[in-house]
Amino acid sequence: FEGQENKYCSGACFEGKYYLACKLSLDQSSGENNALLVYDSQSEDVTICTGMNIKQLQVLPNPIKSKLIACFYGTHKDKIGQISQDGKLFGQDLEKVWQSAWTDFGENGMKKIVLLSLLTKFDCTVTISSDVEEKSFSLHGSDKVQEKNICVLGKVFQISIVSNGQADISNVQLEFKSNK
Repeated sequence: FEGQENKYCSGACFEGKYYLACKLSLDQSSGENNALLVYDSQSEDVTICTGMNIKQLQVLPNPIKSKLIACFYGTHKDKIGQISQDGKLFGQDLEKVWQSAWTDFGENGMKKIVLLSLLTKFDCTVTISSDVEEKSFSLHGSDKVQEKNICVLGKVFQISIVSNGQADISNVQLEFKSNK
């Protein structure tokens, strides 16, 4: 939120989750409310969704099936949409991004990431970043765990996984060697 004017925020509570449409400092997104923060009160997970420019959130209560709907700024200003978990905005896939925190894996000094393994059922792009360098590569969807030999040097690291369609990614593991 730092450095952002958030006078147009909109929030709602729906099915144990708190939703907040707000403006965040994100390089790739613009708009009045360029992000949707979702806080799950049961698991305490926080999800940040971008690619939407939400004007207002509203719960529509119904004894059969209640819904969380949104009105939008910009391109979709003449539409009302339902907030769902399908990763789409009016039928169009949104880019899915998962990004880890920076880590030194609990060890000081230079290290080399030598292997990445993960299970991805759909195509994705993986980027391993360090304080020294960055490497990206594409993986095709598979029902089996994939391994990729890599060589990324640094003291601290971050992994980002991006999918432009469906995403089902698990079992992410990095193997590193200390350069002592």
